[in-house]
Amino acid sequence: MANDDSTVNTGARLPLAVALVASAAAACSSLCSRSESVRRVLVDISSREGLEQAGWMDRVAAAGYGVAGWWGADAARALAVGLPVLAVFLVAVWAVGKLPSTLRRRGRVCVYAFALLVFVAGGVRGVQAWRSDTRDLRLLLPVELLASAAQGGGRVFFNTPGLLAAALLRPGTRDDMLTPQLVADLSQSPVRWRAEDRERPFSWVLLAVPLENSRALIAMLGRLPDWRLARVDNQGLLFQRGGEGVVDPSPREAARLFKGAKERSLYLAQSALVLNAINRNRESQTLMDEAVELSPSESSTLVSAAMLAAMRNRWRPARDLAAQALQNDGASIQARYLHALALLETGNIPLAAEESERLVRSRSGDASILQLHARISREANDPNSEVAALQKLLALATKNRQPVAAIQIHLAQAWARSGFAAKALENYRAALTGDLTPEQKTEIAERIQLIQSRSRLP
Repeated sequence: MANDDSTVNTGARLPLAVALVASAAAACSSLCSRSESVRRVLVDISSREGLEQAGWMDRVAAAGYGVAGWWGADAARALAVGLPVLAVFLVAVWAVGKLPSTLRRRGRVCVYAFALLVFVAGGVRGVQAWRSDTRDLRLLLPVELLASAAQGGGRVFFNTPGLLAAALLRPGTRDDMLTPQLVADLSQSPVRWRAEDRERPFSWVLLAVPLENSRALIAMLGRLPDWRLARVDNQGLLFQRGGEGVVDPSPREAARLFKGAKERSLYLAQSALVLNAINRNRESQTLMDEAVELSPSESSTLVSAAMLAAMRNRWRPARDLAAQALQNDGASIQARYLHALALLETGNIPLAAEESERLVRSRSGDASILQLHARISREANDPNSEVAALQKLLALATKNRQPVAAIQIHLAQAWARSGFAAKALENYRAALTGDLTPEQKTEIAERIQLIQSRSRLP
């Protein structure tokens, strides 16, 4: 009788143990990806600033961060993945227990087999996440730049990425009067920035990566005699009113800040891209070469090297570096994006189309991926794929309250190439209501007249 009780207890405990192990394996990739936690918390902050919409996982990560910092964010994401998996297994075990005795054994075998599959897949993803993860915040956020600006005191101007980082790490340094929309306008309009500076002077200007929308401001500050570039690092630029000297990234600085070869390599590669943004091309290439030499198999470093080559229109090296990064980390979205782009630029349209299809399947809501897919589809003479990508892009831009006239023009062209004159007219007319120059409106009106003359549509 005791043996029977022991058998029953073991039979009850084993499925529960299997469910727990499988759900833990499914969740481990979330627990091992600090960089993803940082990204999701920033998305939540961006959502609260009205810049984009956060998903439920972004809100979960932010809630975990609010409770227990970065480990809390990691754990919250892991629980959000693991608990549903555990629930599914428990329901499956319960359902198997209700089967007739003749089928119960087979049902348990199926549950255990599925649990093994989840365990192996989750374990592989967890190892990949751990190997590719970047956990040091100095490689993810402008930590050093924020610290320097805070120590100096005075009013700080942030570009949009810097504003989000400050809201996360140093909320006291942020000027609440500078809304995200005003920050974006000032970053791209030196005239408006000078007017704001005259009214309430800035002591610091912190421009965090990406720097694409801050180029006009960078160029202006470089010409002003009362401003100097005080610090350049892997996460952006820090300008100071007055003062002397500049802290530049270098292999020595990398060795001072980081002990591991991977971290030093990432720091140098990221710094190279920042130097390239301020046209210090020779130093930029030197740092990138040092980064690749220091860690030649690090996927993130190879992606940065491919990005630098692409910025300089060196498409064959960009293609080869991106391909090498994919060999080391096949899940890297950045590497696959750069590979697809470089294949397009080097004329390999069929392979570029295959790569962009993979990108769209994995990140169907990413605007830059949809833009690239539409462009490659156009070159591949595949208007149906181009229309599908542009329609998703239009829906995304409309949802985020972004300008849509340019997308509608491309969509009209794609519909026209597909032979759908009515759809082309519909999108051209919608584009006319957008913010276009008189020349663009005239050109669209001419295209509408041409389609009407050929199709006899009103």
